[in-house]
This record gives sequence, structure tokens and C-alpha cells, in this order.
Amino acid sequence: MEPTDPKRGGQGDRRSFFRVLAGIASAPLWLRALRSRGIAGEELPACTDLNAVRGSYWNEGGTYFVQPSVDASLLEQGVLRARVDGRWGEFMVSNLSEEFFQYNIEQRIRMINVMMGTEPLEMYNDAHNAAVATYGANRGDSRFSLNVAFKGMGWVPKPDVIQQMADEFYELSNASMMAKIAKIKSNYANTDLWRRDVLGSHELYTSRDFETHTFLNQMENPVSVICTLADRSYEFRTICRLLHPGDPGLSPRDYDIVRWVNYAHDFFHGSPTGELTVHRIVALYHMVETFDNSPWGMTPTAGGMQLVPKM
Repeated sequence: MEPTDPKRGGQGDRRSFFRVLAGIASAPLWLRALRSRGIAGEELPACTDLNAVRGSYWNEGGTYFVQPSVDASLLEQGVLRARVDGRWGEFMVSNLSEEFFQYNIEQRIRMINVMMGTEPLEMYNDAHNAAVATYGANRGDSRFSLNVAFKGMGWVPKPDVIQQMADEFYELSNASMMAKIAKIKSNYANTDLWRRDVLGSHELYTSRDFETHTFLNQMENPVSVICTLADRSYEFRTICRLLHPGDPGLSPRDYDIVRWVNYAHDFFHGSPTGELTVHRIVALYHMVETFDNSPWGMTPTAGGMQLVPKM
């Protein structure tokens, strides 16, 4: 056995130390990454308050925010710039598959018929709600940033008809529910009214004093994956734009969409003020890629095949 100097450690101790260092250095990168993240039994740091790290997204008065991770200046050219995982890149906006659009419209009309009592409910296909997966931030109450939440999704009218359609909802806002449902059904039946490149939704529960996991993730990293639940299931990989109705920098076109999404929601569900107003945060999911996740044999492209862009 080699002698040991109690002041500096013996040769054996130093050799063991250097063998450990060499082992770590030669380990695969993925293994070292896991060790650095605490997978090898190390203690992970406690959750921290995200606000202390990033500051606030809201203006000084807390009346509105501007999403810092999306640049829509090239959107009319079919391009969205987005900051994903800390890096800016360009994403080509695409139209979702016509197969999904026609199927979804048919299911929406069928559910209206069920509500009106003109068609029986046989199998429930959810044409309105979809699961939305996001990641990228942390509110401080979890060790995970990945989040999934169900969101109501609606079609957005084309720019040349959106103001008129919103006005029609406003004029019918005090009509009977049956009259409202008939109007919604009539709109769905006219498929030329609707855009194919975006789905509209709300960020219903976020305020300056309470921010949802979805909101924080999309503010930091706007990549959002939508998956529908029905006998045919479609997956959309999107860039989400969050628009606050109080933002004075909204373009006229964006304000038209914010107005429409607010009116469309409250036209059916009811407004807290009794009349249609523009008061909720809007989430616009711009299509980039579409996949068909239907069970095998349900559609010709079932099993996760990419529909848009076609490979």
C-alpha cells in the first residue's frame, strides 16, 4: 500500500480522483447531461418564481401585454418569425388539410343538429375542443414546463367578411338560442367564409395576477401542438400568437380577429356584461404542419402520416 500524506492525500487518492474525472469526460454527452440535471440521484434546485427571473410581460399599469416571442411583420407573405428554445427562426404558415376542414365542419353541423333535436347522438366526436401541448417556461410551482390543456377552437372568417360576420352576431346577440344556433349552422354551411391557415381560441383565465401554464409557455416559446379527439384524429403543429384586446399596437386586421373571436364565444356562451364586447385574450394558432393520427384503417393517411406539407 502506498504511503499517504495526511496534508495532501496520497498517490492512490490522486489516481482515483483522476480516474473519476476521466470517466466523466469520456461518458456519452447524453449521460453527462442527465447527471447534470439530477437524474443520477443529485438534488435538483427548488422551483423558483419565474417572475423573479423574467420580470413581467405586462405594461406598467398591468392593462395589457405584448407577446415577445413572435414577430408577425411578414405574416401577409406567409411567414411567421418566432423565438423557439431561445433562437429566432422563420416558419412557413400553411393551410391545414382540406380533409380535416370538411370533416370538422360536418361534425360541427351534426352536433348543432343534435342540440336542435333533429339528429340523434350516436358517437360523440369533439369538433370544438382540442388538447394543446406547450412547453418552455415555469410558473414556479412545478419541476416541469410541459403542459397540456383542452381549449375551445373556432374557425376564423376571411378578411373580406370578418367585420360583417361580427356585426351580424352583434345584431342577433339578444335573439333566442334557437335563432343563434341557426345562424351558426348557416355560417358553417358556407365553407367559403373560412380561413384554412389558422384556428382561433381564448386564453380565458390569465390576468395580470394569475397566469396559466399555457400562457407562460406560449409567451416564452410559441410552439403549440394541437390534437383533436374524434374517430378521426388530427395533429397540428403551430405557432401561437397571443393578442390582448387592450394592446394599442394591434393592427386593424388583428383587432378584427380579436373582435370576432370574442363575439363568437359570447354569442353562444353568453357575455358577462349582457352584450357582446371585446374583453378576452385571443390565441391564434397558425398552422405549420398537419399529421393524421387517426387509427389504422380509419383514413387513407392514418397512423401519423404527414398531410401538410406533403412529404
